Amino acid sequence: MSIEADFYNTNAKFKSLEIDSQDGYMKNYLYKIVWQSAVLSGAEIGQEGAETLFETGCTSTPSRLSDYEMLYGLFRAYKAASEFAKTNKVLTFNDVNGFWLLCTKYIDCESGRECFKTQELSDFCEQMNIKCQNVQDMQPWEKYMLTFEAYFEIFELLPWSVANYRMARLMSHFFQLRFSLFPTNFLGLPLNKDQMSEMHIKSLNAEISEFLKKTGD
Repeated sequence: MSIEADFYNTNAKFKSLEIDSQDGYMKNYLYKIVWQSAVLSGAEIGQEGAETLFETGCTSTPSRLSDYEMLYGLFRAYKAASEFAKTNKVLTFNDVNGFWLLCTKYIDCESGRECFKTQELSDFCEQMNIKCQNVQDMQPWEKYMLTFEAYFEIFELLPWSVANYRMARLMSHFFQLRFSLFPTNFLGLPLNKDQMSEMHIKSLNAEISEFLKKTGD
């Protein structure tokens, strides 16, 4: 079976179970993908501790303060990106850099906090805005490929002094939310779109298994 066929089969099963329609599911799933992104960047905080931080703004486990600061900044950036994704506004350098400033607000950066590639990041926004104009005519697979492209563009560009990989994941999620797609839970650092697709399928299957386990089906 091709990766594309596997994607459509898994996506169809996920949708048939109406998992993302469950009360509070998408809020908790957003918590999960933010926490997982921070873990990939070295944060050592359990998922429950992360959820408590997101809900209350308070720490609940004896983890490093720097990990909590990373996690909370990333959470604020995701909230802003999620709200912006609901609008029809074009994406600009100031918008993306604003997400990054929120992401890194609480981080102590010895090397400074700045964007090294303002023009390149502006070009990225312009190119993505153009590609998004025809998104309503795209099939789901094509839409995901475009969101994966956003990830690799930022991943390879490395425009900021810190938090580039977190922002690459955030921008991929931003476009998935903008296109009303179910966000990919990053389980690692994919090297190409095929690995990205396989990771998405694996994360969807994990959500399906967890749902069926809870419901006893």
